[in-house]
Amino acid sequence: MSHLTDFEHLKIQLKDIILATNDFTDEAIGVGGFGRVYKGELSLPPDGRKAIVAIKRLDRKFGQGDTEFWKEIMMLSQYKHENLISLLGFCNENSERILVYEYAAHGSLDHHLGKSNLTWAQFLRICHGAACGLSYLHDPNGKEQRVLHRDVKSSNILLDEDFTAKISDFGLSKIGPANQQYTYLISNIAGTQGYCDPVYMETGSLSKESDVYSFGVVLFEVICGRQCVEWVENELKIYVRHWKRCYEENRIHNIVSNNLKIELETDIDSLKTFTSIAHRCLHREHKERPTMAEIINELLMAIEYHELMSKDVNERAEYKELISIAKHNITPMHAIPTPITGKSKTELELILSKGIFVVDAGEHEKDENKVDMKPDMDLDTDWEKILSSDYAEIIKWSKYNLQWSSYKELYSLLHEGFLIKTDVEKWFSVSKNMKKRHMLPAKAVLQKGSIWNFLRGVKQWIWRSLPESRFKLVAECVKVKSFTIRSEIESQLLSLETTYACYLVYKLSRNDSMVDGLVQIDDENRVGDEQPSDKMQLVDLLTPTDIPVIRQVGESDDIPLRPRKIKGHPKLRKDGWLEIQIWDFRTGASHESISMNCRVKSYDNWDFTGLLVQGIEFRPAKVSFFART
Repeated sequence: MSHLTDFEHLKIQLKDIILATNDFTDEAIGVGGFGRVYKGELSLPPDGRKAIVAIKRLDRKFGQGDTEFWKEIMMLSQYKHENLISLLGFCNENSERILVYEYAAHGSLDHHLGKSNLTWAQFLRICHGAACGLSYLHDPNGKEQRVLHRDVKSSNILLDEDFTAKISDFGLSKIGPANQQYTYLISNIAGTQGYCDPVYMETGSLSKESDVYSFGVVLFEVICGRQCVEWVENELKIYVRHWKRCYEENRIHNIVSNNLKIELETDIDSLKTFTSIAHRCLHREHKERPTMAEIINELLMAIEYHELMSKDVNERAEYKELISIAKHNITPMHAIPTPITGKSKTELELILSKGIFVVDAGEHEKDENKVDMKPDMDLDTDWEKILSSDYAEIIKWSKYNLQWSSYKELYSLLHEGFLIKTDVEKWFSVSKNMKKRHMLPAKAVLQKGSIWNFLRGVKQWIWRSLPESRFKLVAECVKVKSFTIRSEIESQLLSLETTYACYLVYKLSRNDSMVDGLVQIDDENRVGDEQPSDKMQLVDLLTPTDIPVIRQVGESDDIPLRPRKIKGHPKLRKDGWLEIQIWDFRTGASHESISMNCRVKSYDNWDFTGLLVQGIEFRPAKVSFFART
């Protein structure tokens, strides 16, 4: 066979393998859909050095034939990378098909999920290493062709004695031209249930993004401490949809592995970065999934966050505060938050020494969250007392079938929030003192205003899908200088006798016409004998309030002040969006419908081109926004 001449230097005699494995009577260290794997000591070609190796004996009855055998040899002899398992030799004597690999002392990743023997830092490094291996396959250097693995899963990620990740098992892989956005149309679907890209399963269309989806499943397995599939009472359960839904409903803590929970309670930034990129991998649309290069960058960011948390306490406190306030650089000409990262303390000092605008990194819901539940509320009857009778009814509106086994768990669901589906999607939650909050999507509040700019014959808004939004669509403004926000607010989603603030949740792209961010808010519902100041206020979309400014030595500390008549300034939310208060109202003693009708227009005749609106959010507030007589 021509294959043999190409790889003659890797051939190992069968008698040597039989001796190393006691004629395959030794206990196997691995069993799978290919046969068995044994540990043994062999003299390896070409120099005869002895080494502990893993010996995979393929079993034809499991469907592993010559095609898979030679593909594995070809792949691993040609593609060399620190994070790919190394092929050391093979044997094809008689009817045997045997592959010899470097020995992975710590087995496969799936055996460590949910175990306490690995730390969060080790899991991060393992995931980063596996991502580097897949990235090399997808975009190899030199003349090698691109490889699509087609069976990425935790059991195919091996760990050596240093817990370095090694991608293994290339029997199902496909090869094609590099440096192209290439898609294969495959008639025979292959892979492992639970890990397979749904689009590939449905259409047979295979691409790099198919591997990305599978890798996203592995990332969720790491954070959840279990494999994505499990046999329960003779039924195969797949947990991927559940994990994805928990992330989307901001309930990731419900699925974090018990062995990682304590570590991750204080490592929030690392957890958020890790789960965010894992969720992006599972996006239905291929074009919305990240590349392996992007995944590597995000995992490096998660590692940096974790290392920062692990520093000496005093140094960590100082520099975490600096990174926290410098995390998003907001300038008048570029108001979309952009990450500021320093790979070391020295690099961070260099960045900060140049002077940046920083925003208040504290909790943006301070007023409503001052009431804490008593820590000794252990009895379920105690939790029942703080829940009003209509919460169980509201949670039934959830877009997903949420379940709870105790009133404490119900409180947790309510506080974290969830999507509800009535006439339109809404996000509902409660504050710590059980005040109701909810958010409406842009589609619900902007389409009731003027959608068309009739004078120009163009739309005011175009609709986009962004992965970081709670809702399917966000609105992007076309070149207009004003728009209207209208809504009939459902009273059942509000607490009685409570003052509410309404926040515009938005982002700004670069807009050369926006010389400043002054915006006039007109409350169209306040009419009659009221003074103009009672129904009009100015807010600033660009300049954060109460911000520290880090300057170079000797730089003037004179800060130009905005006129006192400016009522509101933006704050950066934990989800990366900006928010600014634009309206308020107070509910009565009974449930009555409340109408909102606000006109938003630029104060200095600039336009809102590029403004992204996710929606509006109603939260309890202590201070009235509009003046009252």
